[in-house]
Amino acid sequence: MASPDEFRLRRLRQDVLRQIQSGVDLSNAFSLLGCIEFLSKDEAAMRNAFNKALSLPGAPVEVRMNYANFLGAFFRHDEALEIMRQLLTTHQGNFSVIELSAEIAMAAADFRLASNCADQADRLRATGRDSDVLMLMKNPSFQLLKERIASSSPVSMESLCEATRIAGEVIRTRHGAATAWASEFVDSPAMVSVFSVIATIDEIVETNFMIADALVAADLDHTGEFLTISCTKHRDAEQVPQLS
Repeated sequence: MASPDEFRLRRLRQDVLRQIQSGVDLSNAFSLLGCIEFLSKDEAAMRNAFNKALSLPGAPVEVRMNYANFLGAFFRHDEALEIMRQLLTTHQGNFSVIELSAEIAMAAADFRLASNCADQADRLRATGRDSDVLMLMKNPSFQLLKERIASSSPVSMESLCEATRIAGEVIRTRHGAATAWASEFVDSPAMVSVFSVIATIDEIVETNFMIADALVAADLDHTGEFLTISCTKHRDAEQVPQLS
């Protein structure tokens, strides 16, 4: 028997498919369908919907941003950041583009791109609009961590990105996509990167052990001194996020 959430998503999907059939505002309709498929954890269907949205003339920048955001949630950080790098070039000065680029970059442990985004935000003098991720990068510990990485061997920015990619593959295989990402700095300095997922506590504990094992197998366990990657239970694990 389908759950109430599955019924809700099914109804939303039917409503959007009717709009698509009507031919009205197709770019946004396919984008909304992509959002629904993301909530259903169907990566292939999500990609298909967004590709159709982006194939249409005049697709707004928000469609491309949503696609990058959801690719990041599926731990396809390389693809997500490729989209955001293009938008940083074609939409210079767009604070929303800079903000999302910084968030995806930090989640992917691409500290170089994240720092570039923070610099762009500063040049816009948009201090009053700083998001959590931009405020995180203003923490003095972030600069100290980058300096610590630069002076350490064999740890590098690239090895932290690779560790995040491997951890992401484990999380995606077991749980599909992350529902949120959060981070903080701890003494050393080091960064803790936590991805929220819809799962039981026991499943999450097993996932975190599997992440550790995968990093050891890839000879990247030493990155844990600089970046700790784990997942936690989404606080509303029994609920599907509401679409506005």
